[in-house]
Amino acid sequence: MGAVGLTCYDGLVSPSYNVYKPRDGAVVNRHYFDYLYRTPAHVIEMTRYSKGIWESRLRLYPDAFLSMLSPLPPSDEQAAIATFLAAENGKIDTLIAKAQQAIALMREHRTSLIAAAVTGKIDVRGVIVVAGAASEAEAGRLAGVAR
Repeated sequence: MGAVGLTCYDGLVSPSYNVYKPRDGAVVNRHYFDYLYRTPAHVIEMTRYSKGIWESRLRLYPDAFLSMLSPLPPSDEQAAIATFLAAENGKIDTLIAKAQQAIALMREHRTSLIAAAVTGKIDVRGVIVVAGAASEAEAGRLAGVAR
């Protein structure tokens, strides 16, 4: 299925896309709906209302989209939900960035170790490599029983 998103820009779209905005006077937090429409439960509902013979070619027509029920808490609750999710997503993004940085450093370290071993800067004779060992202790135990 396609995508749902929030934009602050006016622009041109093709007939394959639909653009919606809140009715005049509607008290809605656009960020709340941006998060709501991405929840697994709502994606399932949108899929259920969509038409097509292939999952990759489903279309959610405007009449079906506009007939869907969506939870609409009071505006202050919508704002609180959107603010909470933005903060949590920020924490997750920070953790992902730290993990990616750690992976990059480990790859760099691995590359330098390989280069050092190949050039003879370190002696790796007698080192037993245990693929998939859970810990150094487990690798040590395995080294004691394997040749």
